[in-house]
Amino acid sequence: MSRWLQLVSEMKRRSPDRYLTATQEQAFDQLCEALRFPNRINLYGPCGSGKTYVAWALASAVGAVHVALPELVGELESGHDCIIVDNVFHHEDSVRRVLAQTDLLGASSTVLITQAPVDVTMRRVELPLPTAEDVAKVLQSYWRLGYYQQHDLPEQPNFWQILLACV
Repeated sequence: MSRWLQLVSEMKRRSPDRYLTATQEQAFDQLCEALRFPNRINLYGPCGSGKTYVAWALASAVGAVHVALPELVGELESGHDCIIVDNVFHHEDSVRRVLAQTDLLGASSTVLITQAPVDVTMRRVELPLPTAEDVAKVLQSYWRLGYYQQHDLPEQPNFWQILLACV
């Protein structure tokens, strides 16, 4: 297994909320608050902002199922109260198709993860790129796991660039 995959697996296996940055924690708290009642929520942000990691933490915290791609929603069994769908295209037809699928499965809440805000009216939570403090926390977390920064980072790195610099 590659070091990249080992680190991603290690982060996913551990309690994800322990490793959330301040920016991610704020988005996580907003999502948890919104999911106190049946809801449709759009978590969006640029590539590498940590949306998938927040989704893993959210799935763990609320007992939701995380689906990596919209095409995989059709493979789910019914009975999930909350479904988190990653990598959804933000345009109306794609969003409505995924929402219809989760409705058919009986989900009372759906979180759609996109790179831009969806074209359908629903609650939105934005996750921006990491701050300098977020980057420092991630580097420290990776260091504790035995992964050290081996390459220089760009001026404002995203989480993928941080991960690649440490493997």
